[in-house]
This record gives sequence, structure tokens and C-alpha cells, in this order.
Amino acid sequence: MEDIIGKLQETFKEEAYELLTELEAGLLELEHNPGDMEQVGRVFRAMHTIKGSGATCEFHEIAAFTHELETTFDKVRKGKMTATKELIDLALTARDHIQSLFDAFYKGGSADESKGAEITATLKKLFSDSAGKEPVAPAPASSKGKSTREEPAKSEPKRILIVDDEPTILLTLSYALRSSEVEVITASRLEPAEEALARYAFDLVIVDIRMSGILGIEGLELLSYIKRYWPKTEVIVMTAHGSTEIKQEAYDRGARYYYEKPVDITELAERVRSMGIPVKG
Repeated sequence: MEDIIGKLQETFKEEAYELLTELEAGLLELEHNPGDMEQVGRVFRAMHTIKGSGATCEFHEIAAFTHELETTFDKVRKGKMTATKELIDLALTARDHIQSLFDAFYKGGSADESKGAEITATLKKLFSDSAGKEPVAPAPASSKGKSTREEPAKSEPKRILIVDDEPTILLTLSYALRSSEVEVITASRLEPAEEALARYAFDLVIVDIRMSGILGIEGLELLSYIKRYWPKTEVIVMTAHGSTEIKQEAYDRGARYYYEKPVDITELAERVRSMGIPVKG
């Protein structure tokens, strides 16, 4: 497992610095035009990818710190906060701190941990101060599968949800499929998978059939759940315990593709691209 993480971290090195450049460019554009929602989306996507890829590569401190920044800009993206000069300046400082954390790992040295805590405290204060200014929306009707979902705008990335209880598979697939145009969310259990499905609109779900460690078909049940409430969402199922019967049932329930582990990632990526999702592969 350590070898896999090490390889992922080394592979991510170039992308990490490219994302920091992209984040800085978006923030500098926002300085000139704070109301430019295209740049807000650009900044948010860079933050989200740093957080997601950072977590995948086990840069936990970077992922946790960037999450606070991303959460604040998510409010800007949804019109619940304004990209003020104070927020943009703070985000640029946060960007520099993220680079210092990457530099500490890739180039040696150390980062000022107190700086991260200071930035996070200021972000939380901005977040808190904006709460009383938000319009109160009516609560949605409580019905399973009917929660208000965040639909992707045309300029936003495609979304993939990967559900598997094997950390190695989550790490490998999420890194292989994520790109600047594809957002990947992972879940190791059914409950967070269902929460993600209720919140976001996914173009594709990749799910393991057997999730509990016993002879179960939790993944097939999730497949049926998805097809019932979001029939346009494509589903690929995987299993290490396949059979002709299981394969047929997966297709009967609406699976687009069925794989038995170990999965050929190159072939999987090609099939995902054929579905109109521009994964890295």
C-alpha cells in the first residue's frame, strides 16, 4: 500500500503545481472583476481538485486545509457570499500556504503550521459572518432519493462516484479517472454514497457489488436505487466474486458495464471516455 501511495504522490507532483498556478491565475482575475462567476468556478474547481487529489494521495493536512477554502468559495459560487477583496487576498495567502506544504514534502524543509491555523480561523469567521445575510430557502420535502441535488452547470466538470470498500481501488481509480474536466468523489460505504447521490448529480457511478465482507449484493441494491431515482446516471459494477448469474442480474438492473476484478484500468478508462466523460486514464 505504501508503494502505491508513494507512486501516486510522485505522479501528482506536476499536477499539484499546475493546479496552484491555475488557482493563482483565477484569483488574480477575480481581483479585477469580483463578480466574474466563470472565474469563481475556475477557482473552486482548482481548490476542489487539490483537495480531492490531495486526499487520494494521503496529503491529509493539505486536503483538510483546502477543504475550508473550498467550502467558503462554494458559498460564493452559489451566490451566498461575495468575493470581497478581503476574501480574495486571504485566498491568495492560502494558496501560498498550500504551496509551502507541497514544497515541504517534495523539496524538503518545513511549513509554518501556525499560518494554516490562522488562515483557517479567518475563513471560518468570514463564513460565520455571512451566515446571517443568507436568504432562508424553504426546506425541501423529505423523501428518499428526492433531496435537492447540486446539478452541474454546463461549464462544470463531469462527476463520477466510486463506491468500494477497498482503499487501494478507491485510490487507484480516483487518480486514474480524475482530470481537469472530471470530478471524482469516493465512498467506502453505502451510507456516504447515498448522501453524495442525494447532493450531487453524477454522470457515472462505479460500484463494487460486495461491500460488507459477507455474501451480500449491496452494490446491486445501490444500482437499483440509482436507476429508480436517477435513470440517466450510468452505472458500472465490479466484483471479485462474479458468476454468470450475478453478471446477468447486474445487466437486468440497468448496469452499463460489468467487470470482474482485477479491472484493467486502461480498458475501463476507454469505456468511460466512450460515454462522453473525458477521464485522464
